[in-house]
Amino acid sequence: MVVFSGHVHNYERHEHGGVTYFVSGGGAAHAYPIARAKDDPFQSREVNYHYLLVDADHQQLTVTMNRLDLTSGKAVWTQPDSVKIATPPSALVQGTSH
Repeated sequence: MVVFSGHVHNYERHEHGGVTYFVSGGGAAHAYPIARAKDDPFQSREVNYHYLLVDADHQQLTVTMNRLDLTSGKAVWTQPDSVKIATPPSALVQGTSH
């Protein structure tokens, strides 16, 4: 299971109880650094202006964070976080008859 939300003006990814949580808030208001727990899968002390690219097929969901860095005065895009999440077998459709 995957949950997408927006709240803080940064990027977060957490995993708890078999659920992967994404918090994406890096595209509008002024982004700011946030405190992260030691066990957070994504660690960064930076301001993360970003967007998430989500690619889905029948076997998995791939979520990639595309980060914009403007500190050099030029736009530099990187992908500092990407995760593949397998589709649970119970969610796969085995075929239907009509």
